[in-house]
Amino acid sequence: MSKYYKQPEPSKRKILITAGCSFSTDNERLHTWNYYLDKGYDESYHLGADAYGNRLIARRVSEKLLSLDEPDADIDVVVMFSGISSIITYLTANNTYTRRKW
Repeated sequence: MSKYYKQPEPSKRKILITAGCSFSTDNERLHTWNYYLDKGYDESYHLGADAYGNRLIARRVSEKLLSLDEPDADIDVVVMFSGISSIITYLTANNTYTRRKW
């Protein structure tokens, strides 16, 4: 082999993860911002949903990253967090409500 020849690197899988609140919920009738980002990726995961607060958004992204068994993949993560003034309501086992203000 020539000293100038470089072996081509194997192509890495490209994965996109998007997440967010209701502004990130994509459906067939109305595509949101994340729909337009996934072109050029081998795989994409859109984790946005209505009523997701910032904590749940971060948790869903973390869980997805930990569940992927792709050590050599190029993974891009794009997140649209909800507003800082969001109020999250949790329902506990004894049906009491806890309101948490961000």
